Amino acid sequence: MVHRSQVIGNYVPTHIVEKAQTESLEKLKATALRKESAYYGTTPKHYYSRFNTIKSLTEASDNFHTRIHSSRGI
Repeated sequence: MVHRSQVIGNYVPTHIVEKAQTESLEKLKATALRKESAYYGTTPKHYYSRFNTIKSLTEASDNFHTRIHSSRGI
């Protein structure tokens, strides 16, 4: 399959268009990760570790409070 460029009027093979679209998506993901990491005061390299730690602590806290409430009969 071949795509036609609207700007120049040239034909571009599909695999080149798909590769460009994939690279564009990857760049957007990397930018979003950098922004999210900066917001939480960490680096992209350590963001997922921090995210998983916070998620784990939140779940542990929720489980603890659920057990406390159930043991008290509340």
